[in-house]
Amino acid sequence: MEGEPEALKAQPQVSDRSGPKPLLLLGVVVFVALVTFLLTKGLAGKHSLGFSPRLLLALIAAFVLFLRLLPILFDKTFGTIGLVQIFSPEFEQRIRTRYQSETALLAGLGFDLLFFVGDSMSVFRLALIFPAIVVLHMRRNRVPMTFSGPRLLTGNPVFIFKDKTAYAHPNSLGFTFHTLFQDGTLLVSKNFGDDSGFISSIVVNICSAANASDTWAAHQKRRSELEAQGKRVDRQNSFETYREIVLKEQTHK
Repeated sequence: MEGEPEALKAQPQVSDRSGPKPLLLLGVVVFVALVTFLLTKGLAGKHSLGFSPRLLLALIAAFVLFLRLLPILFDKTFGTIGLVQIFSPEFEQRIRTRYQSETALLAGLGFDLLFFVGDSMSVFRLALIFPAIVVLHMRRNRVPMTFSGPRLLTGNPVFIFKDKTAYAHPNSLGFTFHTLFQDGTLLVSKNFGDDSGFISSIVVNICSAANASDTWAAHQKRRSELEAQGKRVDRQNSFETYREIVLKEQTHK
């Protein structure tokens, strides 16, 4: 990674699956351990093994307050993960170089480069186990990264189909194709991951071990089926629209 000045367009945060859940579990463990300790030592009396009602209520109130403040404390300490549009010629060139074969493949399918995006996160998140593992995986797969102040930024290209009906997004795991419909339905096709846990308005095609061409063909077939049901494609092709698509996919699983 190289430290270099970046021209970025910051956007609201996107879902972070490594959020306060580990800390929530830790908080529960600490609370249970504290209760066990107090029961053992008997703070209600010199020889008692139980709680006084006031002590029990105080502990419950403190624990509830801790849970309410936990997301705020987490974000203050580790920051949020945000999707940004990249405007740095130097970093854009590194992304082009990394994804040149994917770019040629998508161009053959009828896609044009639209813009460059990246996930921006505080470097303090590397102190957490899951984000650190993800970053190591991306480094191993030569994902372009750079520092922008105290934040770590990854870079990926986003493509648009010639008739504006689909976005394509290659990354270190494979290819993802998105089509948004005017009624809010989102069609997602990819050759990695799984399709479990999504809400009904997100239609997911998983084409495991398929190449980009086969995944795109499956996406087009499913899109045609949805259009036959009366759905109309939303052909907006801005960064804001793409950000909403990513946000919808990540927060509704």
